[in-house]
Amino acid sequence: GYFPEELQDNAVDEAIALLESAGYVFEDGMLSDETPINVTYLTNEGTGHVAIAEAMQQDLAEIGIDMSIETREWNVFLDERKQGHFDFAREGWLADYNDPINMLEMWASNSGNNDCQFGKSADAVAAEAEAAEEAAESEAAAAVEAVVSEVAAAVDAAASEAAATDAAVDAAVSEAAAAVDAAGSELAAAADAVVSEAAAAVDAAVSEAAAAVDTAASGATAAVEEAVSGTASAATSTAAAQ
Repeated sequence: GYFPEELQDNAVDEAIALLESAGYVFEDGMLSDETPINVTYLTNEGTGHVAIAEAMQQDLAEIGIDMSIETREWNVFLDERKQGHFDFAREGWLADYNDPINMLEMWASNSGNNDCQFGKSADAVAAEAEAAEEAAESEAAAAVEAVVSEVAAAVDAAASEAAATDAAVDAAVSEAAAAVDAAGSELAAAADAVVSEAAAAVDAAVSEAAAAVDTAASGATAAVEEAVSGTASAATSTAAAQ
């Protein structure tokens, strides 16, 4: 075989120890019914491959592991193996050219020859984590955008309210100015009325005084004329007497 005989002799015991460390129960070297293991081995049709599978089946049965064998037509087998539809399956590989990459490349998780699916589950977990991170980032961005929109709306509302307040102040100022203008006009009209009334009173007083002066003057003139006439008559009478 490929391994020294001493390793082959201890292989079964070491395998049982590893399974026990994983929680499987063994009694007298046989797997207990409490922790059964049932696996399926996938291989392609062919006497040699089936014979190898049957040998593996017998070896596993010796420690209580149940292994079923499933065979497929070659192309179907290749497709199912590439899709990872198996518990474990037959695999074979030959180097195409003299370079280690022939054997190493098939273990890369993104390799088309990685039929054993090595590392693909990790890639799936990484992709899921990346998708979750992108979703979280999108959600956070949406939340930030919502907050920004809310703040912008609040600012717009405050600006509108301030504009309305300014308009109210302007209206109040305009109303006060109109009231002042109206009061000024009313005061000017009252002043004009008072002045007109005073002027009319002065005119009336002047007219009355003038009339009184005219009357007095007329009376004085008449008295003077009467006195002159009386003096003249008295002089005439005196002259006649002489």
